[in-house]
Amino acid sequence: MPNAYIFNASAVKISVSVNNGDFFSLPPADGTSWVPSAPATAPTFVNNTNPGSGQLGLGANMITLYPSTSGPGSSVNFVLEIPTEVTVSSLQLYLFWKDAQNVAWAALNGGQFIQVSSEKTS
Repeated sequence: MPNAYIFNASAVKISVSVNNGDFFSLPPADGTSWVPSAPATAPTFVNNTNPGSGQLGLGANMITLYPSTSGPGSSVNFVLEIPTEVTVSSLQLYLFWKDAQNVAWAALNGGQFIQVSSEKTS
């Protein structure tokens, strides 16, 4: 089974939910080197279009996140679309919390680009 990693590349701690699973916390990136942080336990990746709660899979994946500085009232949802024709070897999802209004993300498979986008929280 391929590995999945979610990284926090922003300066604040964030909480993340994958496909309506439990929220888990991601500490902020290192402020001197900007090395992104990862959770203690990575979500499971399933190689099909029917991932369970808390799992990532092919097709549409609902990601919800919010910063520790504002709480769940500032949460944002976005859909991470992993093409079904992609053979996932190692999924990396980098999350960037710019401010209370904007987030961005980049998804890679084995270091190769899959998707990048941004959403407004309001």
